[in-house]
Amino acid sequence: MRKARYAQKPVVTLDDLTARLEVKGLFLSKSTLSKIENGQRIALDFEVLEIAKALRVPVGELYGNK
Repeated sequence: MRKARYAQKPVVTLDDLTARLEVKGLFLSKSTLSKIENGQRIALDFEVLEIAKALRVPVGELYGNK
């Protein structure tokens, strides 16, 4: 997720991502997103889908697939 965020121009911050997800009805805190990025929390399937949509990347890219 971090790689996808930093690949955006301009870079999507965790605050930006939190706001994008809230608009879609998914309420994940900045802290929760950070834990997902650092492997301290597993993202549920519906969360991964919404995160991918918010970052405008294919779901597979969040798993390291291109």
